[in-house]
Amino acid sequence: DGILVEDPKHSDDIVRRVQDVIELLWGEKADAIEQEACTILGVKSLRDYFRNPSKGGFWLDHISRYSKSRRKAPIYWLLQSSKRNYGLWLYYHKLDKNTLHNALMQYVEPKLRQEQSELEQLKAKLMAAGEGGGKLPKQLENEVDKQLNLVSDVQDFHDKLKRVADLYLEPDLNDGVVLNIAPLRELVPWAEAKRYWEELSQGKYEWSSMSQQLRQKGVVRK
Repeated sequence: DGILVEDPKHSDDIVRRVQDVIELLWGEKADAIEQEACTILGVKSLRDYFRNPSKGGFWLDHISRYSKSRRKAPIYWLLQSSKRNYGLWLYYHKLDKNTLHNALMQYVEPKLRQEQSELEQLKAKLMAAGEGGGKLPKQLENEVDKQLNLVSDVQDFHDKLKRVADLYLEPDLNDGVVLNIAPLRELVPWAEAKRYWEELSQGKYEWSSMSQQLRQKGVVRK
């Protein structure tokens, strides 16, 4: 479906998928090969490499490899929560108007429910610990705070993604990557997405399918 998730708890986790390929190719040498790759990349782990949206991470490496002259056209898109606790990877050539909703239903909403459930369980443990009248375990309090921050981060990611998904925009490869990715500016750690969104909002690129769809939906003034 052109979607992978950056989530160690999920079977479609991008790091797990890469590790599966390494194991398929190198068998018993897989761990050594993975460590060698991390050393060459200058990262502690593959998780760090895929999670880092700045220099030294896969996202900017990918953009640089898929940029020529003034044309920037990454085909793997990183959508990431503001605190980098959660993310999705989308494959550009598989995108359609339902992709974002599929991502919500198959990945983001189940993730949110899972983390909310874990938060409620931790709160219950904390409440039970406090019923004895003694001092609350500091470690448990920290776990609750950490989980609360995670739920808040995933909820924010969900809300931002849903706003774009509900537009049901039809990607048009003829528009180019930057115009297609622009509506996701709040989730894509790439200044180009924000810049092109601002230009779309100002009435530029009227020739593009993206501009025409946004005008029809009342997102951009005609």
